[in-house]
Amino acid sequence: MNRNLIATLSLAVLSLTLTTGAYAQSTVKADVPFAFNVGSSPLPAGRYQIREDYMRQVINILNVKTGTIVTVPVYHDAYTAAHPAMIFRNVGDRRFLARISEGMDGLNLTIPASKMEKQLQAVEVAKGQSDEGKNVLIALK
Repeated sequence: MNRNLIATLSLAVLSLTLTTGAYAQSTVKADVPFAFNVGSSPLPAGRYQIREDYMRQVINILNVKTGTIVTVPVYHDAYTAAHPAMIFRNVGDRRFLARISEGMDGLNLTIPASKMEKQLQAVEVAKGQSDEGKNVLIALK
């Protein structure tokens, strides 16, 4: 009797875990025409799939051609782009992924600035060449 009860409860917990995991992920696609950084990880121009793992509060960014995956922490925010887009911050001659917005009814995620990005921003400010406020938007599919 106890074995059957334990087995039944274990199956119920497993099915809830699998269902929750499947529900907690959202995937979007984008073609990025330039090289960029996600945190301190450089990525080439190309086609990307971005998958949010809501339970872990991260996104996985997959370069479709190379198979390279970068995982970064994100947080939800109130910023909403008019259309689904990836938003990049310009820092000197580099672009850093800053936000992903699926528009009014979708995900609105912010990627915190990495240590590398903050250091580059400080150098640009010291040179008097800050590109702050100059963002680049790429449409999501």
